[in-house]
Amino acid sequence: MKINICPLDPEEKIKGSDWVLIKKSVKRNAEIACNFLSIGALNVTIYPNKDWCIKETGDGGYTASSDWIQLFVDPTKLISKIIEASFPATLYHETNHARRMLKVGFGKTLLETIISEGLAIVFAEEMFESFVAPWGKYTNDEIKKLYKIFLTHKDDEKFDYEEWFLGFGKPHWLGYKVGAYIVRELKQKDKEFNSAKMVDIPASKIYEAWYNSGASNNLK
Repeated sequence: MKINICPLDPEEKIKGSDWVLIKKSVKRNAEIACNFLSIGALNVTIYPNKDWCIKETGDGGYTASSDWIQLFVDPTKLISKIIEASFPATLYHETNHARRMLKVGFGKTLLETIISEGLAIVFAEEMFESFVAPWGKYTNDEIKKLYKIFLTHKDDEKFDYEEWFLGFGKPHWLGYKVGAYIVRELKQKDKEFNSAKMVDIPASKIYEAWYNSGASNNLK
């Protein structure tokens, strides 16, 4: 296993002692994630930029390819608090995407993308149990409404990611919540579907297994 960690901070928005904390967290959690997901090589870049972070947590991430994840931190917030509260979960979320890209791919249809996000949310919460993603929280009434919106578009290949996942025209975090719901319910219904196994299973099979488990009856 080889992990390259590359901080990107030419304007020195983050002080040296905080970079030590960040790199230590990335190294420790990236090694755990790579071992668990059988990732042989991973490049991790970390960039301080408030605009690319989720305001609720002060961090964010993006998976560029199967061997490259990008992490972002808000330099205006207390770095040690971000690392303690959510930063490892963000890394686990993105490494799950990277691993899925190796065989299955992130997703071309809305269904595939929603399942990929759901898998990453649940994996991050399993690996960093103190964190529960705000974008994965929902009430029973809320998830019923969101699922109905998703159902009429699940096979769409042309869709706006920001609309479905970030609330630009749709309920905020719709895609994340539906994906998290499907993955969580399937894991409860069928113990054979765990994070290590599901990362390589096509979205259509995960959705079919979830639907056939009877979990969808809760949304009627």
